[in-house]
Amino acid sequence: FAPSGAFEEILEELKRILSMRDDTDPGADFRRAGCIYNILGALLKETNISNKNSWIQKAIGIMEARYHEDISIEAIARETGLDRSYFSTLFKEKTGFSPLKYLTQLRIKKASTLLKINNSSISEIALFVGLDPQNFSRFFKRATGKTPKQYIKENTLK
Repeated sequence: FAPSGAFEEILEELKRILSMRDDTDPGADFRRAGCIYNILGALLKETNISNKNSWIQKAIGIMEARYHEDISIEAIARETGLDRSYFSTLFKEKTGFSPLKYLTQLRIKKASTLLKINNSSISEIALFVGLDPQNFSRFFKRATGKTPKQYIKENTLK
């Protein structure tokens, strides 16, 4: 059961998914997945987590749901109800990573999966996971030790 505040947003995303049901172009699956992530994000936004680490769970949930969007650390901090500086300090204490590094690693992890199973271009995948295609190869190589092309060659599922 969806929280009342999320109902309209979820309904709109479901309508969008239905309107794309016959789309077969290379980006169609990404757009449908984006709608699903928006639904999850709407639910997360309305969820009230009650334990003492709720802010980190909420922040990670926001990152998981919206990694493909152009979302700033400041926006994530605002959604958790914390000041950006305080949020960044606490996040690093709890996870061992700065929020930006965590988000970038999450995006690289998602891109790695897509590179294995998807026939989209490297630029399309970079855009889908929320990274600038111009810097994607550099970020990817720093995180994995391989360029995206090397990674595809070694890991593509056949």
